[in-house]
Amino acid sequence: MLAGIAISLFFMPKVGTLLELDRELIARGELWRLFTGHWTHCSLNHLCWDVSCFMLLALLCAKKSMKGFIMILGIASPIISVAVIWQCQEISSYRGLSGIDTALFVFFVLFCLKHAFIAGERLPTALFILLLGGLAGKILCELYGGVTLFCRPGDFIPVPVAHMTGIIVGFAVFVFLALFRPPMKEKGAAKKTTKVTDSKLHTKLFGLITFLCAL
Repeated sequence: MLAGIAISLFFMPKVGTLLELDRELIARGELWRLFTGHWTHCSLNHLCWDVSCFMLLALLCAKKSMKGFIMILGIASPIISVAVIWQCQEISSYRGLSGIDTALFVFFVLFCLKHAFIAGERLPTALFILLLGGLAGKILCELYGGVTLFCRPGDFIPVPVAHMTGIIVGFAVFVFLALFRPPMKEKGAAKKTTKVTDSKLHTKLFGLITFLCAL
């Protein structure tokens, strides 16, 4: 449903203009843009990358923790928007789901990393750490090279601040849920089965995400 909204807005450019993050118009009181700007996009290539990543990450995060998924959607939008306005004075308008995608990605990887580490699964633990390192490398390329790794160059200017803020939001939600979620009771047999299943699932998910990033 949410992905459908982003797709629909792309094909309604006038509506998209009313919803995009616009620095001057927000200063005039159009505060809804802090929430809606992320669902507008600059080009079809930009839309396809952002929405495809969002659909995959939304499915994975909601399956792991619906509460975490909802928290990220509610918190990330305004925080990322404020960060862009505050830190990127040269940017007059902003569009895209990549900041929220980054928050979901970090939350999901940390969630899986925690369970793999607790279960003593070395390979999945190493793979998820590698994913976090890859994300850091991607942002460094954007920050110092001014280029995007996946979207077509020239469609828009990358905004590393949005992605770095997404990392902070994803990490904060993960820590919050880890600290305040009540402990789960597991029986011995069920616990062993969960470990084996999670190990296979983690390996498959890593392969899937790596494949998507390599496209």
